[in-house]
Amino acid sequence: MTKQTYYLFMILMIFSLAGCNQDVKQVIIEIPYKEYNHPVVLGDNMFVNVNRDANNLFDVDALIQYNMKTGEEKILYESEYEESAMQSTQVNEDWLVWVDSSVDGYYEKILAMNLANGEIQTLAETNPEYLTLLTPSLYKEYVAWTELNDEMQVEVKLHNLETNETISVGNINEYSLYHAFVHLHDNKLLWTDSDNGNGYYYLYDLESKSTDKYQAPKRYPGYATYSNGKIFAIHFDNNDWTMQDFGYLDLKTNEYHSLEHGQYISTFDSSNDRLAILDDEHHFYFYEFQDDELVPLEVTIMEEINPMHIFFDPEGHLIIYIDDEEDTDHSRVGVIYP
Repeated sequence: MTKQTYYLFMILMIFSLAGCNQDVKQVIIEIPYKEYNHPVVLGDNMFVNVNRDANNLFDVDALIQYNMKTGEEKILYESEYEESAMQSTQVNEDWLVWVDSSVDGYYEKILAMNLANGEIQTLAETNPEYLTLLTPSLYKEYVAWTELNDEMQVEVKLHNLETNETISVGNINEYSLYHAFVHLHDNKLLWTDSDNGNGYYYLYDLESKSTDKYQAPKRYPGYATYSNGKIFAIHFDNNDWTMQDFGYLDLKTNEYHSLEHGQYISTFDSSNDRLAILDDEHHFYFYEFQDDELVPLEVTIMEEINPMHIFFDPEGHLIIYIDDEEDTDHSRVGVIYP
């Protein structure tokens, strides 16, 4: 049996064995690489940054298109850095976006590919004299991120991939890891900031080009997402991760709801009506809002895996990094379909 045939066999077996109920389609995909970053799904294809050098596991140096049914793969882009950490992959029907980065993070650039013709363009690059993060968010033909400009001001950028126009829609007053992330969804661009000891959410409307400001319950709201009229975030008073308040602001009622899971939240993400959470002991929680109530959804593949990290891709798939204890030359990725 050839290596490719073996992986194809494993994919088919995992598809048939993975838990699936009437409400949630869920599968486990095996990819023939030990190290990877930020896989996303579009149709039968997974787009994922992988490490091709078994002698240097920290070098994630290629973006591939991997057919989950046939096991066929295609290299779309190879990093320009000698030691790289390619990451932040985003995809929809028309566009593919990712970050090419050096391992130390001082050199980063956002790249976008037009899936219709394969053309690649550079959207932004960091200044290597300062350690900042490029964390793009893709929605329809738009990409947003935060960027340090020549005047040392961090701006919230919005780029239209169809017109190739980039505008600044806001500034970050107190830049930190908490405020380095933006989120695009449902014609809204969300970011967070701190000012005069208070935390704030900022919501920019792509159609009206207006920005609304909402106060957060703590000084540092971080890692915020917007979906279905709700702003989710982890909130802090200082740099102590364990002293946090996780919850959401319902924009319809202007009420904040605190959600407790474990001692504290390790990571979370939201998409449309769904909310996924990992707590401090990596216990997994998966909900759907039904009539404004959080209803747990059954996810049976969690009985077979140890989740290490979770996030929703732009198409609404929940991607699950699986922590495999066995030392193998491949990896497994969980996917819960929208």
